[in-house]
Amino acid sequence: MTSLKLFDRLSEDVGKLVEKGENYDMIIQVGEKDVKEFKAHSLIISARSLYFKSALNNNWTTIKDGRFFFKKPNISPKIFQLILKYLYTGVVDFQGQELNQIFELMIAADELLLEELTDQIQEYLIKHKPLQIQRNIVLVLHTVFGHDVVVFQKLQDYSLKIINIVAYFMLSDYRPKSLLLPPRYSPNTGLESLLITIESFLFYIENKDLANAKLSRILPHRSSKAVFYDTSCGPNFGAPDLRISNNCNKNTLSFFSTTNFYENSVSIGNFSVIDYEL
Repeated sequence: MTSLKLFDRLSEDVGKLVEKGENYDMIIQVGEKDVKEFKAHSLIISARSLYFKSALNNNWTTIKDGRFFFKKPNISPKIFQLILKYLYTGVVDFQGQELNQIFELMIAADELLLEELTDQIQEYLIKHKPLQIQRNIVLVLHTVFGHDVVVFQKLQDYSLKIINIVAYFMLSDYRPKSLLLPPRYSPNTGLESLLITIESFLFYIENKDLANAKLSRILPHRSSKAVFYDTSCGPNFGAPDLRISNNCNKNTLSFFSTTNFYENSVSIGNFSVIDYEL
């Protein structure tokens, strides 16, 4: 053996710099309503984060009392404290963190160009939080498909394996498609039902091509038309942007064309439904 790697002690010693605030030359202010300032060392955080390196090199900071001053209001103090500890020590503590907080941390890590942290958080969630992912699949899908496809690739692939997908085929050439329908409720009441929600979304993917997958959320001002169940036909999304005709009878009357009530226009025309789940 020609060298020793004593990273634990190094991590501990460097971590004390941020804990005690010794010899700091930078103040980072985070949060909007709950605002907090953190003492940092520009040399360390610029070496650890390309985002902060760019901020310091491109004059995104100001000078306050002889120190660099930088504002990051879209990251909460609690999340930034975790990030700062990671930057100094390489340690991330998930103890006591709720799933939504871990996702918030992952999004912040991506924004700060912390590729290693973003990747490790995904692996942690898949390995240690599978039940929470299943129970909060809407949150997961909104997060991982609402951002860069490549960045959250691991969680995207994992999510597609566990969600219930409704399969249908285009009548013209029978190319396989997949669609995830919104919040669940029972259509077996024999009554027409209206679901008002801003959480409804349509997820569209063809041939497992994630690069061209589309997540179309209900427009906030159209939430009163999010989901409508008509006993004479079946579920409608929008008024309707997506319609499943005659309770899944195999005819040509079902159609999908998001133009008025859901964002991210998708238009595939009429199709035949094999099955669906609400």
